Amino acid sequence: MKFIKTWWPIVLLAAIGAAMLIPITMSPPGSTRIVVDHTLETYISPLCFDQAEATNNLGEVTWERATGYGYKPESACTETQLAPQTMLLWQSLAIRLGLIDGPWSW
Repeated sequence: MKFIKTWWPIVLLAAIGAAMLIPITMSPPGSTRIVVDHTLETYISPLCFDQAEATNNLGEVTWERATGYGYKPESACTETQLAPQTMLLWQSLAIRLGLIDGPWSW
């Protein structure tokens, strides 16, 4: 019984530490803001907007809404910017809690 009382905090800390080192794949949050071209039915990452070939029928929506419309990425640049990212579990939690900026914080 003494063994359990002595070692459980160490085992618990080791399990939490190991869990924080697990890599996971995280997709952009649905609330990520992007530019949409309603004429071409495409969406554009803000970082790719300068090189995009877009009409003047533009809007700003969430990524979830743009994909819900059935719009497609305007270029490979946009696909790359909105691709799922592999990160450690602790980074993912910090992004979701708003403690650090994620790769989609434009």
